[in-house]
Amino acid sequence: MKKGLFSFLLVVVLTLSFATAVFAENEKQTKSVHNSEETSLSINGQYQYGRLSVYWISGYSNVWASIEAYEQGSWKTVLTLVANGDKPKVTTNYYMEGGKSYRLHVYSPDNGVAAIQNYPEDDGPW
Repeated sequence: MKKGLFSFLLVVVLTLSFATAVFAENEKQTKSVHNSEETSLSINGQYQYGRLSVYWISGYSNVWASIEAYEQGSWKTVLTLVANGDKPKVTTNYYMEGGKSYRLHVYSPDNGVAAIQNYPEDDGPW
């Protein structure tokens, strides 16, 4: 009897865990910088491409935006984009592994905004 109950509970837990991974929520984090450096809250990868977008708003310098992934106990930069007056909007897709956390890190001595999202359908936060 105990083996049957344990097996049933194990199936339920595994099924719910799989359903959570498959039906993960679309998430987006946006950060603005004005002569500053900002880091967003994390989002969850969904076994699909997400998007990093960075926009230069004004000033004489660049806006740097990076995707950081949480790996082996620390945050590591996996992709960086740069926007400036010559190229004010830069966007790319990045494959985000399911079960992994990602966050946005953005810096500029001038003015800009950046967004990270775990789905590719949208064209940034604006």
